[in-house]
Amino acid sequence: MIYSNFQNQQSVLPQVNILQVQNENYNKSLNLLNKFLFFNVQATDYLSQSQYKYILKVILGHEFDESILEQIFEQCLLNQKTQVLQNTNISQPQVRVQDFIEILLDAEKRLYQKAMHTQSAIQQYQIQKQQSEEIVRSTQNIQKNNFGIDQDSAVTVTVLEGIELYDEQGPNEVPFVQIQVGKNIQKTTGNVNISKIDGLNVFQWGQSLVFPVEMGSEEIYVDVFSFDTALNQNFVVGKFSIELKELQSQNQVDQEYTLYNNLGIVQNQKKLKLSIQYIFDKQLYNEQIYERISTYLEELNSDVIDFNSDLEIIKELYQAQIPANVNPYDVQIQLQEAREELEKEQTKHISQDIWIVYFLSLGFVGVALLKNLTFYGMLDLILSIFILKGFWLNYFDLVNLKSNMYCLVLGSIFDVLNLMIYNSGLWDEKDRVYLTQIQGSSSGQFVWSILMVWISLFYKIVLFLALNYVKYIYNRDQQYAFGYDVFSSEGIHNNPFIVRDMRYFDRMRQKKQQMKMMQQSQIIQGYYQKQQQALMVSQNAGYKNNNNINNSNINAQNQQNLQRSYQGSFY
Repeated sequence: MIYSNFQNQQSVLPQVNILQVQNENYNKSLNLLNKFLFFNVQATDYLSQSQYKYILKVILGHEFDESILEQIFEQCLLNQKTQVLQNTNISQPQVRVQDFIEILLDAEKRLYQKAMHTQSAIQQYQIQKQQSEEIVRSTQNIQKNNFGIDQDSAVTVTVLEGIELYDEQGPNEVPFVQIQVGKNIQKTTGNVNISKIDGLNVFQWGQSLVFPVEMGSEEIYVDVFSFDTALNQNFVVGKFSIELKELQSQNQVDQEYTLYNNLGIVQNQKKLKLSIQYIFDKQLYNEQIYERISTYLEELNSDVIDFNSDLEIIKELYQAQIPANVNPYDVQIQLQEAREELEKEQTKHISQDIWIVYFLSLGFVGVALLKNLTFYGMLDLILSIFILKGFWLNYFDLVNLKSNMYCLVLGSIFDVLNLMIYNSGLWDEKDRVYLTQIQGSSSGQFVWSILMVWISLFYKIVLFLALNYVKYIYNRDQQYAFGYDVFSSEGIHNNPFIVRDMRYFDRMRQKKQQMKMMQQSQIIQGYYQKQQQALMVSQNAGYKNNNNINNSNINAQNQQNLQRSYQGSFY
């Protein structure tokens, strides 16, 4: 993986010339950009992954590694250098050509660094492997005792920390831990650090105690005491025990243990964290270490092969020459069809999502009309028409969307207040009769009015959620508005409510191309103006005696500088 996390190793990379690397990167960028320009693809154009795959296949004459391409697109997405067009089923991110080349060069740099780091790590682990092999040979003659374990078997217990050891700690109480293995008893010494972590009182020791083991069936007895310095007396905080048979892996085990009181009742909040390692067969233990080092070395060697293979694939892009039989117009036709397909997919996606809100808004108009016949529904009627305004005018922008959501919240609050007043009994029978007389209905229909308030409230909640989903589409696709043209942060897309033929898209592309040409002409004019101003300043400063300068050389140099400024750098 190009962008996967790599374990840091202490290694020294070879010294490189930064200017030389920058020049190489510039040449590589220019090389790739010229190959894209051969197909009339500009540096600022956006292409999808399938389009890049097709172009790279034409350049190389064979398929480009799809895993590398996927990683590059993922990195572009993380760097927010994509323009995402989505439909209901698939996601089609588009990446600008210059960003694609920049990420490709960065991928090559990362692969080179990973290959160098991995090779350095291989050298270090080879030394450790040799040392481990010597240790395995030196431990072959260790004698076993009558219980089948090494004569110098030992268990190392590191007391890390205690958690909530006191219900209420007195000012003179100092906790300590006493551990017994067989006949050997040891306890922690020195000061204990007390801190507050996540609202819990934590007592930290960090002391290691080593106990010899004779039979291998012993138990580790752990007692936590509190020493009262004023009374010069120990009080039991809690205790527990661990059997050595549970530690047969010989690996280090870090675990929290719950304390029990003298009656054997568990104290859930009081815990002690220990790190325990029991080694009873040094030869087996060292052989396991040797096997782990060997396995890790094989993985590192495999990684180096993968890194170098990916580097060769990327380098092939710079070295490859476009075949002479390739017709750039055929490639342009393929890319054009792919762009049109993406535009259709985006239109389909936006239409499906927005039309849901459209039909909900129409339904809200009907609910508001029914409510207006029985209760105070004019506010809902105005609100529903205000929401539909965005569809009727083909303009449904983000500000309009948020204002609709705020109005829905206010309308819902109004309905809730009416229901609270109705349920509280503040409306007596006279008020109800008066209200029904105004509405021109009977007293029995008043219940229908309240029911319409409930229906309206429910419909507002559903419509609010639908509008919130539309707002999510705005934020996801980084679009400003659904209008006559859907303006996004990186270009212009078609309106989902207006059907146009492909001539519209051709006109839009021609318009964008004209804008590019105008920008380029402005850059050229600005450059020549700066050159003329610099020439006038030099003449006024007293450099008139340099009339022997060849004007043709100046023009040639200006053309070269202009070409460099026009081509630009990706860094």
